[in-house]
Parts: sequence; C-alpha cells; structure tokens
Amino acid sequence: MKALIAFSDSENMMAVCSALAGTDLDLELCSTISDLRVRLKQDRTDLVFCQARLADGTFRDLLRIVDSFQTGVAVVVCSDFYDKGTYIEAMSLGAFDYLAFPYRKSEVE
Repeated sequence: MKALIAFSDSENMMAVCSALAGTDLDLELCSTISDLRVRLKQDRTDLVFCQARLADGTFRDLLRIVDSFQTGVAVVVCSDFYDKGTYIEAMSLGAFDYLAFPYRKSEVE
C-alpha cells in the first residue's frame, strides 16, 4: 500500500513517519499541494496524511484534488491543534480522520 505524507513542517512530518515505521506502507514525502497533485496523477495512492495548512493550500484543496484523481483514498487531516469546526468541515468534505498534534502512535495506526 502506498501512503503520501504531505507536511510543510518537518517536525510533524517526522512524527507521522515515525508512527508509521514498521508498517507495510510505502511512504512518499511531499511538502506542497502541487507536489501531491503530481504524485496522485502518477501512481495509485491508498492513504494520504496531510497537514491542515500547506504552503500552497489547505486540506480543502487536497480533498478536492484527491476526489478528482482517485477514488477510495483515505485522507487523514493533521493539525497543530484540535478545532471542532475544522474537524466537522474536514469530515464533511470526505476526510477519513482528523488528528491534532501531538500524535499518538495508536491514532496514526
């Protein structure tokens, strides 16, 4: 299974990667929505972990892009803090889950 990890913040990216270490996921890292778009066009992706805000867009943009290129991709939106309104919006737009930093390994798995 292939997973894209899209974070502009290296600390949070490494936290997610560390939590996913030892799984059977093939991890690919990217830091922008533009890069993510290119990778989604190239190969089938099963899972995306994305930071709520990237340098060139937000999870809203990412969810639209994923929906237009592939079906059945689970998108997990990650944020530096929990916000009920953002959680509800992410889930209503099709996110699989919403996690707030600091991430516990059990949440990421």
